[in-house]
Amino acid sequence: MTVSAPVLTRDVKRGDYLWLSDAMGEFTCDDKAEDKSCCWRQAAASRRLCRCVAGLRRTVPQADVRVIYNVRTPQDVIFADEWRNYPVTLVAENNVTEGFIAGRLTRELLAGVPDLASRTVMTCGPAPYMDWVEQEVKALGVTRFFKEKFFHPSSRSGDQRSEIHQTATGTRIYAPGWHHATGGAGKQ
Repeated sequence: MTVSAPVLTRDVKRGDYLWLSDAMGEFTCDDKAEDKSCCWRQAAASRRLCRCVAGLRRTVPQADVRVIYNVRTPQDVIFADEWRNYPVTLVAENNVTEGFIAGRLTRELLAGVPDLASRTVMTCGPAPYMDWVEQEVKALGVTRFFKEKFFHPSSRSGDQRSEIHQTATGTRIYAPGWHHATGGAGKQ
């Protein structure tokens, strides 16, 4: 089965250059054995979240995990069949169908999560989305917050070439174009 994020199928065109890496944030449950977790995510990269939730369920069976999954439309839900196995709140901005809350993530929706302040909260999505979630949940008392990162600091140098850093081997490859995971594709 091939699964792709909308940014790949909508924005990336033949001839564009992509920057690929392993995850660089703290979006993993490997070192979090708390009984209560909450995950927010928007659009792409569901595989990581599915693995986190499944891993928590396996290693901490009594874990009370809550997931809020935000999408533009219900058709954007990746791994829809797998999400049926977990407590998930689905939020869609457009073309809402049964099982979805219409609109966007709001402070009221966040505040409705039972015992939110006592949970470990992890989020994945575009940087402005993650920043907003962080601000809101911290205002609601959350002290354990983690987010995914989509760029490597060394790729932000003044060099006109983009750096592709293969984190598994440390190999660096320079390319004349760029692609930012949250910003869209293009050529320089």
